[in-house]
Amino acid sequence: MSIVIEVKAIPKSKISAITIDKLGRLCIRITSAPENGKANREIIKLIAKTLKLPQANVEIIAGLTIKLKRIRITSSFLNEGELMNALLPSMQQKLFE
Repeated sequence: MSIVIEVKAIPKSKISAITIDKLGRLCIRITSAPENGKANREIIKLIAKTLKLPQANVEIIAGLTIKLKRIRITSSFLNEGELMNALLPSMQQKLFE
């Protein structure tokens, strides 16, 4: 099963974390700069680690060069609700940027 989520990337952050902005949008904060695909690779790593999935199961399908991204997550055991439940506990206490 594949699920597509939309996220806002925030490169050059002090820490890597998954948060929610004031619009209720998932934000992926990463320490890497957005150059040569470094930030995109870090986003994939962070999501895969959070969901305990191989990195091959996480793919950026739109927004490779912009902050708003669409990400496909493939898993035989995660539905949309389970995905959100897995991501939400990993979010930092700071919910608004």
